[in-house]
Amino acid sequence: MSDTTSLLSGRRIILTRPRAQVPELWDRLGSLGAEVIDFSGVRGFPPDDLHLLRESVSFLENYDWVLFGSVYATDAVLAELGKDAPGAMAQTRLATNDPATVRRLNARQIPVHLTADPYDWKHLCENLQSRENLNDKMMLYPCGEGVSDEVIAPLRQAGAQVDQVAAYRLQNEGDSALEAIIRCLQADVAAVVFLSSESVYHFTAGLERMSVERDRIRCISVGSRTTATLQELQLGEVHQALSSDTDGLVEAIIRALS
Repeated sequence: MSDTTSLLSGRRIILTRPRAQVPELWDRLGSLGAEVIDFSGVRGFPPDDLHLLRESVSFLENYDWVLFGSVYATDAVLAELGKDAPGAMAQTRLATNDPATVRRLNARQIPVHLTADPYDWKHLCENLQSRENLNDKMMLYPCGEGVSDEVIAPLRQAGAQVDQVAAYRLQNEGDSALEAIIRCLQADVAAVVFLSSESVYHFTAGLERMSVERDRIRCISVGSRTTATLQELQLGEVHQALSSDTDGLVEAIIRALS
């Protein structure tokens, strides 16, 4: 895909991830002339009960794999381990589909043993299954509070024993963030990019509180799970990226706006 500054010139695009988590996408959209609006909309907080997370990370050596689907989970585990994180994580293997997690762990000189297409959880599960026999493998999946266990069903069906523990909860940043939705949508926004189901739920909650109509929103999604959530919540016109890397997302945005 060639970068020409006219492709998205003057188009306003909301990203529901902060720039620090998706810098390549921000830079690419900017290089194509887009005005990128930051609306991550949520912050990560500790879950109501930290007991299971603390118990699990204190015995990382018992796990064959630790699976990270979000940098919020990564940060929660790193916070629990503190300065002992590199040594503790060296006792297991780490897998992720989240580029921000890779950068966070690399910054601590902690190796990532298995990756997948960005934000594509299904691909991560497939990579794990193709890498080795998962029967009786012990896995830890730290995730957001309230995340459905459906996401780890393929691994359990393959014979893995997966401990799913709440590592964080997401919360809207308050009325100022919700008012930002109104300002953004009133400012002729061309598209909103969603990289996870969680971001869809929180964005939708903001729309409901501010009584904003959903049907005029053009949504760009990554992965079948995020697309299904958008369709379930009837959040406007949905365009799924054919691939979950930066090229795939940019192509989907251009396709949706052409």
